[in-house]
Amino acid sequence: AMKGVPHDHFVWQFTGQARVRRSGHYTFCTNSDDGSRLDVDRRRLVNNDGLHGPRNRCGRRYMRAGLHEVKVVGFQRGGGAYQTIYWQGPDTGHRRVPLHSEINHANGWRMRVWTGNHGMRNVPMNYKTSSRYKMLGTDYIPYVNLHNNGAFSRALSSTPHDHFVWEFLGRLVIKRGGYYHLCTKSDDGSKLYLDGRYIVNDDGLHGPRERCSRQKLHRGYHEIKAIGFQRGGGAFQTLTYSGPDTHNHRRYMPSDWNYRRPRSHRRVHRRRGYPNYMPKHRGFTMKVWHGPHNMARIPHNYESFKQVGTQVVRTINFRNNHHFMHAMKGVPHDHFVWEFAGMLRIHRRGAYTICTTSDDGSYINVDHRRLVNNDGLHGARERCGRRYLHRGLHTIKTVGFQRGGGAYQVVTYRGPDTHGHRRLLRSENSRVESKGWNMKVWRGPHNMNHVPGNYRHFHLVGSRTVRSAIVLTNNHAFMHAMKGVPHDHFVWQFTGQARVRRSGHYTFCTNSDDGSRLDVDRRRLVNNDGLHGPRNRCGRRYMRAGLHEVKVVGFQRGGGAYQTIYWQGPDTGHRRVPLHSEINHANGWRMRVWTGNHGMRNVPMNYKTSSRYKMLGTDYIPYVNLHNNGAFSRALSSTPHDHFVWEFLGRLVIKRGGYYHLCTKSDDGSKLYLDGRYIVNDDGLHGPRERCSRQKLHRGYHEIKAIGFQRGGGAFQTLTYSGPDTHNHRRYMPSDWNYRRPRSHRRVHRRRGYPNYMPKHRGFTMKVWHGPHNMARIPHNYESFKQVGTQVVRTINFRNNHHFMHAMKG
Repeated sequence: AMKGVPHDHFVWQFTGQARVRRSGHYTFCTNSDDGSRLDVDRRRLVNNDGLHGPRNRCGRRYMRAGLHEVKVVGFQRGGGAYQTIYWQGPDTGHRRVPLHSEINHANGWRMRVWTGNHGMRNVPMNYKTSSRYKMLGTDYIPYVNLHNNGAFSRALSSTPHDHFVWEFLGRLVIKRGGYYHLCTKSDDGSKLYLDGRYIVNDDGLHGPRERCSRQKLHRGYHEIKAIGFQRGGGAFQTLTYSGPDTHNHRRYMPSDWNYRRPRSHRRVHRRRGYPNYMPKHRGFTMKVWHGPHNMARIPHNYESFKQVGTQVVRTINFRNNHHFMHAMKGVPHDHFVWEFAGMLRIHRRGAYTICTTSDDGSYINVDHRRLVNNDGLHGARERCGRRYLHRGLHTIKTVGFQRGGGAYQVVTYRGPDTHGHRRLLRSENSRVESKGWNMKVWRGPHNMNHVPGNYRHFHLVGSRTVRSAIVLTNNHAFMHAMKGVPHDHFVWQFTGQARVRRSGHYTFCTNSDDGSRLDVDRRRLVNNDGLHGPRNRCGRRYMRAGLHEVKVVGFQRGGGAYQTIYWQGPDTGHRRVPLHSEINHANGWRMRVWTGNHGMRNVPMNYKTSSRYKMLGTDYIPYVNLHNNGAFSRALSSTPHDHFVWEFLGRLVIKRGGYYHLCTKSDDGSKLYLDGRYIVNDDGLHGPRERCSRQKLHRGYHEIKAIGFQRGGGAFQTLTYSGPDTHNHRRYMPSDWNYRRPRSHRRVHRRRGYPNYMPKHRGFTMKVWHGPHNMARIPHNYESFKQVGTQVVRTINFRNNHHFMHAMKG
């Protein structure tokens, strides 16, 4: 590892950074001969000091996601030297693996190796999850051109000679779009993936063999993953490509993790005379259905008609039947229904006017609320609606129909972003985020014994969005959720997305009367089918962090209808709570409510962890200005009348730094936190009472959290602020989750003639010590001298004593 290390009597030190991706409890272990100590974030975690043989000591602590400093110091007095460092936690699948320091992998392939078994004949697909395969290490290499076992060992020293599995992950940057040949050559088998798709199969037991695939690649980056194995003989793995970027010459694939696609690569050229079509998911999602011949208005059950197809378009600018037919093949000449859905990004908040011009009828929904109604049989007619929109993403949905004559649909808008000029409406993303559960109900036959497989062909009662959790405990709850639900003989379907923040095992439960089925990511997880009363069935599976599709289908033949959905796992503190579908919270405060107890006199600090408090639901509101119990119930329908605890979480954006007054007014008590610090105490039993705190806030965003409780009487909670941004007027606090601090806010102004100092931890750490008067060389033990201080500087540019003295006092 290092030349010149003596055989005995030496001290070592290892310093580095551990990257934690998922917050949780982690265990760090140091095994050494002789003594050693391990510090994390400059705090002693493991003490394995003293004279001894190889001895293992461990320490456990909770660590948040991010980089953490790790330092290990040890010594060897006599005998054999020994030092290993291991860790385990959520990032390692709770298995003990060697600890790697964060590596700069701006350019290169991430290489990982696992131990294999002696009976491998194909690439094992469970190498990451099975306990039979142990990860040996991670490293980064510039190219994947490993021609023998020695090359594997040089790339990663812990690679064994035989029976191992490898994985290479990288990002291939394409500058000129076109057709490329992507090749993998390996001994033994290997597989190649492009942007998550399986494209090359070179699996099996064989010598060095090459397999290629021809793919059309657009400009930008593409993720490449290669996995392979070696059972016996010589190991071999290369990744090559050829195409327009290489002038069709065979080259080793490079990997660049820092690539950001320039704006010029994002342009999509218009086709003259037709709408501008967008690749991937940037634009509006266009859907078309065949409609009946007697349509006089937009049918509410149009989604049950026969669908023509789906397409992504940049703007809604269809002025005749040919435009519709050119955008999507198979569109009929008459009698059809269309739908456009997308996300409008607002940069400057204000009042916006959105207009639809259509033949025949149409309507527009903004953020799932009707804004414009242009329905009915008529020629090309325009209708507009005006609404105040906050900065961020807003969902847009346009539905229309054509019964006879010429089809026409154009959607425009004007407002602060367009300087008052009318412009075609453009969509930021065709994937419209769910605002809750999508509920659909069909009338069913009288002889149902199971969930019918063809229920989509039944008569559709209606479709709507349910923002709260699915807790429907009787027929009246179904009828309240949707008008027109029959008393008996009907089928329901709920579709939504579950946000998993911490990977792990999760349990999903459906309790229904009569039968129901629950699918996660289009795979059956729970089967609670058949004729029965309220019955609970659960299923358990491992889920990675991210969004997961959830679908529940059930039916009611006779008696009382019943449907609830619960889940539990790492995100819920392993408690069973109602399952909420992912909600679009680009702008707004996240509101959560828990049941409380009758003896509360202060805000309970264990409301999230104690089994005495049950979470009732989550929702998002634009401002925290709830003046009575009715306002709480309208914001979150499951809020009880008394004895409950609430929490509001948001992100306050400050444009002009300075001193601000942050206030909470509540009945009963409340507490206010700023960036994790406790700043206002309005706790206790009292009526509506206000407490404020004066804080100096810099430009950018600040996380605000307010918690409070209501024991009896009327509930009340408002959050206000005043300062430079409000011209010292009292205003309700807004919340913006999409804010990204612009570059101009990150600049640090230079002091003329002196180095440029950087706030926080961006720059060089400068340390100064007092030294002895007889120094002729840099003393090796300078860290033991008396320290003057520590400072962070942007550049090392000190040209005289005054620069040093100006940078650090003393």
